[in-house]
Amino acid sequence: MGKIKALIAATALLALATAITPAANAATAPKALATPTPTPVVIPAVTGVSATWTTLEGFVVGWNPITSAAKSAVTGYTVSVSQGSTVLPQTCVVTNVAASECVFSNSKVPFGFKPYVRYTFTVVANSKNGNGPASAPSNAAGWFGAPGYPSFVVGKTISDSQIDVKWIPDASTGGVSLTGYKVYYWPLNLDNEQKMVTSVDNSVSLTGLEKSTWYVIAVQSCNYYGCSTADWIFQATTPAAASTSPTLLPRMIGGGNASTTCWDAVIDGGSATSASFTVKRAPVGCPAPVAPSSWPQVDVTANSSPNLPIVTKFNPKSSFSLASASYSMAYKWNDSMLTAGVYTRSRSLAARSYESLTPVVCTIIQKKGEPHAHYLMPGKCTIRMSIAADETYVATPWITSSFTVRP
Repeated sequence: MGKIKALIAATALLALATAITPAANAATAPKALATPTPTPVVIPAVTGVSATWTTLEGFVVGWNPITSAAKSAVTGYTVSVSQGSTVLPQTCVVTNVAASECVFSNSKVPFGFKPYVRYTFTVVANSKNGNGPASAPSNAAGWFGAPGYPSFVVGKTISDSQIDVKWIPDASTGGVSLTGYKVYYWPLNLDNEQKMVTSVDNSVSLTGLEKSTWYVIAVQSCNYYGCSTADWIFQATTPAAASTSPTLLPRMIGGGNASTTCWDAVIDGGSATSASFTVKRAPVGCPAPVAPSSWPQVDVTANSSPNLPIVTKFNPKSSFSLASASYSMAYKWNDSMLTAGVYTRSRSLAARSYESLTPVVCTIIQKKGEPHAHYLMPGKCTIRMSIAADETYVATPWITSSFTVRP
Protein backbone atom coordinates (compact mmCIF):
# COMPACT_ATOMS: atom_id res chain seq x y z
CA MET A 1 0.00 0.00 0.00
CA GLY A 2 2.87 2.35 0.88
CA LYS A 3 4.64 1.64 -2.38
CA ILE A 4 1.51 2.51 -4.33
CA LYS A 5 1.21 5.90 -2.58
CA ALA A 6 4.84 6.69 -3.22
CA LEU A 7 4.46 5.87 -6.91
CA ILE A 8 1.37 8.08 -7.21
CA ALA A 9 3.23 10.98 -5.56
CA ALA A 10 6.24 10.67 -7.89
CA THR A 11 3.95 10.62 -10.91
CA ALA A 12 2.23 13.78 -9.73
CA LEU A 13 5.53 15.59 -9.22
CA LEU A 14 6.68 14.56 -12.70
CA ALA A 15 3.47 15.89 -14.23
CA LEU A 16 3.85 19.17 -12.36
CA ALA A 17 7.45 19.55 -13.48
CA THR A 18 6.47 18.84 -17.05
CA ALA A 19 3.73 21.43 -16.88
CA ILE A 20 5.94 24.27 -15.62
CA THR A 21 9.14 23.54 -17.63
CA PRO A 22 8.08 25.36 -20.87
CA ALA A 23 7.23 28.51 -18.94
CA ALA A 24 10.47 28.38 -17.01
CA ASN A 25 12.44 27.79 -20.18
CA ALA A 26 10.67 30.65 -21.86
CA ALA A 27 11.49 32.94 -18.98
CA THR A 28 15.17 32.10 -19.05
CA ALA A 29 15.66 32.05 -22.91
CA PRO A 30 17.84 34.93 -24.31
CA LYS A 31 15.99 37.71 -26.11
CA ALA A 32 16.91 38.66 -29.75
CA LEU A 33 19.13 41.85 -29.90
CA ALA A 34 18.00 44.83 -31.99
CA THR A 35 20.32 45.87 -34.92
CA PRO A 36 22.40 48.88 -33.70
CA THR A 37 22.18 52.18 -35.61
CA PRO A 38 25.65 53.02 -37.04
CA THR A 39 27.22 56.23 -35.73
CA PRO A 40 27.71 58.64 -38.67
CA VAL A 41 31.32 59.67 -39.42
CA VAL A 42 31.85 63.32 -38.59
CA ILE A 43 33.97 65.06 -41.26
CA PRO A 44 36.13 67.72 -39.57
CA ALA A 45 37.02 71.12 -40.97
CA VAL A 46 40.11 71.28 -43.18
CA THR A 47 43.04 73.17 -41.66
CA GLY A 48 46.15 74.94 -42.90
CA VAL A 49 44.57 76.55 -45.97
CA SER A 50 46.99 78.85 -47.82
CA ALA A 51 46.99 80.53 -51.22
CA THR A 52 49.57 82.05 -53.53
CA TRP A 53 50.00 83.11 -57.15
CA THR A 54 52.42 81.39 -59.53
CA THR A 55 53.13 82.91 -62.92
CA LEU A 56 53.09 79.65 -64.90
CA GLU A 57 50.03 78.10 -63.22
CA GLY A 58 47.64 80.53 -61.58
CA PHE A 59 46.30 80.54 -58.03
CA VAL A 60 47.59 77.58 -56.03
CA VAL A 61 45.63 76.67 -52.88
CA GLY A 62 47.13 74.24 -50.37
CA TRP A 63 45.87 72.61 -47.15
CA ASN A 64 46.51 69.81 -44.68
CA PRO A 65 44.68 66.64 -45.85
CA ILE A 66 42.49 64.97 -43.26
CA THR A 67 44.36 62.17 -41.46
CA SER A 68 41.93 61.41 -38.62
CA ALA A 69 39.55 58.44 -38.40
CA ALA A 70 37.32 60.31 -40.84
CA LYS A 71 39.88 59.91 -43.62
CA SER A 72 38.25 56.67 -44.83
CA ALA A 73 35.01 58.56 -45.47
CA VAL A 74 36.60 61.43 -47.42
CA THR A 75 36.26 61.26 -51.21
CA GLY A 76 37.98 64.54 -52.12
CA TYR A 77 38.02 68.28 -51.57
CA THR A 78 36.27 71.35 -53.00
CA VAL A 79 37.91 74.79 -52.99
CA SER A 80 35.79 77.94 -53.20
CA VAL A 81 36.91 81.52 -53.80
CA SER A 82 35.69 84.87 -52.51
CA GLN A 83 36.43 88.48 -53.30
CA GLY A 84 35.75 90.28 -50.06
CA SER A 85 32.28 89.19 -48.96
CA THR A 86 31.28 88.02 -52.46
CA VAL A 87 31.52 84.29 -53.18
CA LEU A 88 32.53 83.75 -56.81
CA PRO A 89 31.23 80.90 -58.99
CA GLN A 90 34.67 79.40 -59.60
CA THR A 91 35.47 76.20 -57.71
CA CYS A 92 38.35 73.76 -57.84
CA VAL A 93 37.56 70.09 -57.15
CA VAL A 94 39.96 67.21 -56.51
CA THR A 95 38.90 63.58 -56.02
CA ASN A 96 42.16 62.34 -54.55
CA VAL A 97 41.72 61.81 -50.79
CA ALA A 98 45.45 62.39 -50.25
CA ALA A 99 45.49 65.66 -52.23
CA SER A 100 46.84 68.72 -50.50
CA GLU A 101 46.44 71.41 -53.19
CA CYS A 102 44.33 72.57 -56.12
CA VAL A 103 45.20 75.02 -58.91
CA PHE A 104 42.80 77.57 -60.37
CA SER A 105 43.98 77.75 -63.94
CA ASN A 106 42.51 78.02 -67.42
CA SER A 107 45.17 77.88 -70.14
CA LYS A 108 47.63 79.33 -67.60
CA VAL A 109 45.44 82.40 -67.00
CA PRO A 110 42.72 81.93 -64.36
CA PHE A 111 39.36 82.64 -65.93
CA GLY A 112 37.34 85.23 -64.07
CA PHE A 113 40.21 86.51 -61.91
CA LYS A 114 41.59 90.03 -62.27
CA PRO A 115 45.15 91.27 -61.86
CA TYR A 116 46.06 93.13 -58.67
CA VAL A 117 42.83 92.05 -56.91
CA ARG A 118 43.06 89.95 -53.74
CA TYR A 119 41.04 86.79 -53.21
CA THR A 120 40.55 84.37 -50.31
CA PHE A 121 39.89 80.63 -50.54
CA THR A 122 38.07 78.07 -48.37
CA VAL A 123 38.21 74.27 -48.54
CA VAL A 124 35.68 71.57 -47.56
CA ALA A 125 36.23 67.82 -47.43
CA ASN A 126 33.72 65.81 -49.48
CA SER A 127 32.17 62.45 -48.55
CA LYS A 128 29.35 60.24 -49.86
CA ASN A 129 27.14 61.44 -47.01
CA GLY A 130 27.84 65.16 -47.50
CA ASN A 131 30.55 67.74 -47.06
CA GLY A 132 32.36 68.76 -43.93
CA PRO A 133 32.33 72.32 -42.62
CA ALA A 134 34.17 75.04 -44.50
CA SER A 135 37.72 75.79 -43.44
CA ALA A 136 38.87 79.13 -42.17
CA PRO A 137 39.61 81.51 -45.10
CA SER A 138 43.10 81.50 -46.55
CA ASN A 139 45.37 84.49 -46.66
CA ALA A 140 44.41 87.13 -49.23
CA ALA A 141 46.33 86.34 -52.44
CA GLY A 142 46.60 88.46 -55.56
CA TRP A 143 47.63 88.03 -59.18
CA PHE A 144 50.90 89.95 -59.48
CA GLY A 145 53.89 89.81 -61.80
CA ALA A 146 57.20 91.31 -62.91
CA PRO A 147 57.33 95.05 -63.72
CA GLY A 148 57.53 96.62 -67.14
CA TYR A 149 61.01 97.14 -68.53
CA PRO A 150 62.65 100.58 -68.65
CA SER A 151 62.61 102.57 -71.88
CA PHE A 152 64.73 105.29 -73.51
CA VAL A 153 67.95 103.95 -71.99
CA VAL A 154 70.77 106.33 -72.91
CA GLY A 155 74.47 106.39 -72.12
CA LYS A 156 76.82 109.36 -71.96
CA THR A 157 80.59 108.98 -72.03
CA ILE A 158 82.12 111.09 -69.29
CA SER A 159 85.77 110.06 -69.61
CA ASP A 160 88.00 107.20 -70.66
CA SER A 161 86.85 105.28 -67.56
CA GLN A 162 83.25 106.45 -66.89
CA ILE A 163 79.88 106.19 -68.62
CA ASP A 164 76.69 107.65 -67.12
CA VAL A 165 73.42 105.82 -67.84
CA LYS A 166 69.86 107.12 -67.54
CA TRP A 167 66.46 105.64 -68.36
CA ILE A 168 62.71 106.17 -68.01
CA PRO A 169 60.94 103.68 -65.71
CA ASP A 170 57.84 101.92 -66.99
CA ALA A 171 54.56 102.84 -65.33
CA SER A 172 53.72 99.19 -64.63
CA THR A 173 55.16 97.80 -61.41
CA GLY A 174 53.49 94.40 -61.69
CA GLY A 175 51.07 95.34 -58.93
CA VAL A 176 53.70 95.47 -56.17
CA SER A 177 56.47 97.87 -55.18
CA LEU A 178 59.68 98.02 -57.18
CA THR A 179 62.75 96.89 -55.27
CA GLY A 180 65.05 98.92 -57.53
CA TYR A 181 67.00 98.77 -60.77
CA LYS A 182 69.96 96.67 -61.84
CA VAL A 183 72.43 97.80 -64.49
CA TYR A 184 74.61 95.11 -66.08
CA TYR A 185 77.60 96.05 -68.22
CA TRP A 186 80.45 94.25 -69.91
CA PRO A 187 82.98 94.83 -72.71
CA LEU A 188 81.63 93.96 -76.15
CA ASN A 189 81.99 90.21 -76.84
CA LEU A 190 83.35 89.55 -73.33
CA ASP A 191 80.19 88.29 -71.65
CA ASN A 192 82.08 86.51 -68.89
CA GLU A 193 83.40 89.87 -67.62
CA GLN A 194 79.93 91.12 -66.75
CA LYS A 195 79.46 93.38 -63.73
CA MET A 196 76.35 94.82 -62.07
CA VAL A 197 75.44 97.89 -60.04
CA THR A 198 72.09 98.77 -58.45
CA SER A 199 70.13 102.00 -58.31
CA VAL A 200 66.99 103.29 -56.60
CA ASP A 201 66.42 106.05 -59.15
CA ASN A 202 66.72 106.35 -62.93
CA SER A 203 70.44 106.89 -63.28
CA VAL A 204 73.80 105.36 -62.46
CA SER A 205 77.47 106.04 -63.13
CA LEU A 206 79.64 103.19 -64.37
CA THR A 207 83.22 103.80 -63.28
CA GLY A 208 86.52 101.97 -63.47
CA LEU A 209 86.03 101.16 -67.15
CA GLU A 210 88.71 100.31 -69.70
CA LYS A 211 89.88 102.98 -72.12
CA SER A 212 88.88 102.87 -75.78
CA THR A 213 86.34 100.12 -75.11
CA TRP A 214 82.78 99.57 -76.24
CA TYR A 215 80.46 98.43 -73.45
CA VAL A 216 77.15 96.59 -73.63
CA ILE A 217 74.70 97.96 -71.05
CA ALA A 218 71.42 96.35 -69.94
CA VAL A 219 69.04 97.98 -67.46
CA GLN A 220 66.49 96.00 -65.45
CA SER A 221 63.57 97.07 -63.29
CA CYS A 222 62.86 94.60 -60.49
CA ASN A 223 60.27 93.61 -57.91
CA TYR A 224 59.61 90.46 -55.85
CA TYR A 225 58.45 88.54 -58.93
CA GLY A 226 61.54 89.21 -61.01
CA CYS A 227 63.23 91.69 -63.32
CA SER A 228 62.45 92.93 -66.83
CA THR A 229 65.31 93.96 -69.10
CA ALA A 230 65.35 96.86 -71.53
CA ASP A 231 67.01 96.59 -74.93
CA TRP A 232 70.78 96.66 -74.71
CA ILE A 233 72.62 99.85 -75.55
CA PHE A 234 76.24 100.23 -76.66
CA GLN A 235 78.46 103.03 -75.43
CA ALA A 236 82.23 103.53 -75.74
CA THR A 237 84.70 105.14 -73.40
CA THR A 238 86.94 107.81 -74.87
CA PRO A 239 90.27 106.70 -76.35
CA ALA A 240 93.44 106.73 -74.34
CA ALA A 241 95.79 109.61 -75.15
CA ALA A 242 97.92 109.16 -78.28
CA SER A 243 96.29 105.86 -79.17
CA THR A 244 93.77 104.51 -81.62
CA SER A 245 91.34 101.66 -81.43
CA PRO A 246 92.56 98.45 -83.09
CA THR A 247 89.03 97.73 -84.36
CA LEU A 248 86.57 99.74 -86.39
CA LEU A 249 83.70 100.39 -83.95
CA PRO A 250 80.01 100.51 -84.90
CA ARG A 251 78.34 103.85 -85.39
CA MET A 252 75.29 104.50 -83.20
CA ILE A 253 72.37 106.45 -84.58
CA GLY A 254 69.39 107.60 -82.57
CA GLY A 255 66.82 110.32 -82.94
CA GLY A 256 63.27 111.39 -83.48
CA ASN A 257 60.85 113.21 -81.20
CA ALA A 258 57.25 113.08 -80.14
CA SER A 259 56.10 115.28 -83.03
CA THR A 260 57.82 113.21 -85.72
CA THR A 261 58.79 109.58 -85.45
CA CYS A 262 61.29 107.48 -83.52
CA TRP A 263 64.12 105.51 -85.06
CA ASP A 264 67.36 103.93 -84.06
CA ALA A 265 69.93 101.65 -85.70
CA VAL A 266 73.42 100.24 -85.42
CA ILE A 267 75.65 100.45 -88.49
CA ASP A 268 78.68 98.19 -88.73
CA GLY A 269 81.77 100.18 -89.60
CA GLY A 270 82.62 97.55 -92.21
CA SER A 271 85.52 98.14 -94.56
CA ALA A 272 86.45 100.28 -97.56
CA THR A 273 84.46 97.95 -99.79
CA SER A 274 81.29 97.96 -97.66
CA ALA A 275 78.06 98.86 -99.40
CA SER A 276 75.98 101.82 -98.25
CA PHE A 277 73.26 101.32 -95.68
CA THR A 278 69.90 103.10 -95.46
CA VAL A 279 68.30 103.83 -92.09
CA LYS A 280 64.52 104.04 -92.13
CA ARG A 281 62.41 105.76 -89.56
CA ALA A 282 59.99 103.67 -87.53
CA PRO A 283 56.34 103.93 -88.66
CA VAL A 284 55.08 105.04 -85.22
CA GLY A 285 55.79 108.12 -83.19
CA CYS A 286 57.70 108.28 -79.94
CA PRO A 287 55.74 107.57 -76.77
CA ALA A 288 54.57 110.62 -74.90
CA PRO A 289 57.04 111.71 -72.23
CA VAL A 290 56.24 110.59 -68.69
CA ALA A 291 56.61 113.13 -65.90
CA PRO A 292 59.16 112.06 -63.25
CA SER A 293 56.57 112.77 -60.55
CA SER A 294 54.51 109.84 -61.89
CA TRP A 295 57.36 107.34 -61.95
CA PRO A 296 56.84 104.33 -59.69
CA GLN A 297 58.36 104.56 -56.24
CA VAL A 298 61.09 102.18 -55.14
CA ASP A 299 60.96 100.28 -51.87
CA VAL A 300 64.22 98.40 -51.42
CA THR A 301 62.72 96.43 -48.53
CA ALA A 302 59.86 95.03 -50.65
CA ASN A 303 61.49 91.63 -51.11
CA SER A 304 58.77 89.46 -49.55
CA SER A 305 55.76 87.88 -51.19
CA PRO A 306 52.71 90.17 -51.17
CA ASN A 307 50.56 87.09 -50.45
CA LEU A 308 51.78 86.58 -46.89
CA PRO A 309 51.18 85.37 -44.27
CA ILE A 310 50.45 81.78 -45.25
CA VAL A 311 49.80 78.88 -42.88
CA THR A 312 51.36 75.99 -44.81
CA LYS A 313 54.36 76.20 -47.17
CA PHE A 314 54.01 74.89 -50.71
CA ASN A 315 55.90 72.28 -52.69
CA PRO A 316 58.10 74.20 -55.17
CA LYS A 317 57.80 71.41 -57.77
CA SER A 318 61.27 72.11 -59.15
CA SER A 319 63.11 70.36 -61.95
CA PHE A 320 66.49 70.81 -63.61
CA SER A 321 67.40 68.86 -66.71
CA LEU A 322 70.14 69.26 -69.29
CA ALA A 323 69.63 65.74 -70.60
CA SER A 324 70.05 65.14 -74.33
CA ALA A 325 71.54 68.60 -74.74
CA SER A 326 74.66 69.06 -76.83
CA TYR A 327 76.39 72.35 -77.64
CA SER A 328 79.40 73.36 -79.70
CA MET A 329 82.37 75.42 -78.57
CA ALA A 330 81.93 77.25 -81.87
CA TYR A 331 78.46 78.47 -80.84
CA LYS A 332 78.19 82.26 -81.20
CA TRP A 333 77.60 83.04 -77.52
CA ASN A 334 79.48 80.03 -76.10
CA ASP A 335 77.10 79.62 -73.15
CA SER A 336 73.59 78.56 -72.10
CA MET A 337 71.20 80.45 -69.81
CA LEU A 338 70.44 77.93 -67.06
CA THR A 339 67.28 79.60 -65.75
CA ALA A 340 65.55 79.25 -69.13
CA GLY A 341 62.34 77.25 -68.84
CA VAL A 342 63.76 74.47 -71.01
CA TYR A 343 66.28 73.70 -68.24
CA THR A 344 64.94 74.93 -64.89
CA ARG A 345 61.32 74.92 -63.79
CA SER A 346 60.02 75.82 -60.36
CA ARG A 347 57.16 77.59 -58.67
CA SER A 348 59.59 79.13 -56.23
CA LEU A 349 61.06 82.56 -56.84
CA ALA A 350 63.75 82.08 -54.20
CA ALA A 351 67.43 82.28 -55.09
CA ARG A 352 68.71 79.50 -57.34
CA SER A 353 72.19 78.10 -56.83
CA TYR A 354 74.10 76.54 -59.73
CA GLU A 355 77.44 74.80 -59.30
CA SER A 356 79.65 73.27 -61.95
CA LEU A 357 80.95 69.85 -60.94
CA THR A 358 83.24 69.83 -63.99
CA PRO A 359 84.99 73.25 -63.82
CA VAL A 360 87.55 72.22 -66.42
CA VAL A 361 84.81 71.79 -69.04
CA CYS A 362 82.33 74.47 -68.00
CA THR A 363 81.89 77.20 -65.42
CA ILE A 364 79.02 79.36 -64.19
CA ILE A 365 79.01 83.03 -65.24
CA GLN A 366 76.50 85.85 -64.83
CA LYS A 367 75.21 87.43 -68.00
CA LYS A 368 72.51 90.09 -68.08
CA GLY A 369 71.52 89.08 -64.57
CA GLU A 370 71.12 85.38 -65.31
CA PRO A 371 73.44 82.43 -64.62
CA HIS A 372 74.90 80.80 -67.73
CA ALA A 373 76.95 77.68 -68.32
CA HIS A 374 80.09 78.93 -70.05
CA TYR A 375 82.01 76.35 -72.11
CA LEU A 376 85.77 76.08 -71.62
CA MET A 377 86.64 72.91 -73.51
CA PRO A 378 84.93 69.88 -75.12
CA GLY A 379 83.73 67.20 -72.74
CA LYS A 380 80.89 66.42 -70.34
CA CYS A 381 79.55 69.41 -68.41
CA THR A 382 77.82 68.47 -65.13
CA ILE A 383 75.93 71.07 -63.13
CA ARG A 384 73.81 70.84 -60.01
CA MET A 385 71.03 73.18 -58.96
CA SER A 386 69.18 73.91 -55.72
CA ILE A 387 66.64 76.51 -54.61
CA ALA A 388 66.58 77.85 -51.07
CA ALA A 389 63.47 77.80 -48.90
CA ASP A 390 61.57 81.05 -48.43
CA GLU A 391 58.41 82.17 -46.68
CA THR A 392 56.21 80.50 -49.33
CA TYR A 393 58.02 77.35 -50.55
CA VAL A 394 60.11 74.61 -48.98
CA ALA A 395 63.65 74.15 -50.26
CA THR A 396 64.56 72.18 -53.38
CA PRO A 397 67.40 69.70 -52.76
CA TRP A 398 70.36 69.52 -55.15
CA ILE A 399 69.39 68.23 -58.62
CA THR A 400 72.24 67.18 -60.92
CA SER A 401 72.22 67.10 -64.72
CA SER A 402 74.73 67.00 -67.59
CA PHE A 403 75.19 67.85 -71.25
CA THR A 404 77.92 67.43 -73.88
CA VAL A 405 80.20 70.22 -75.06
CA ARG A 406 81.38 69.51 -78.59
CA PRO A 407 84.47 71.00 -80.30
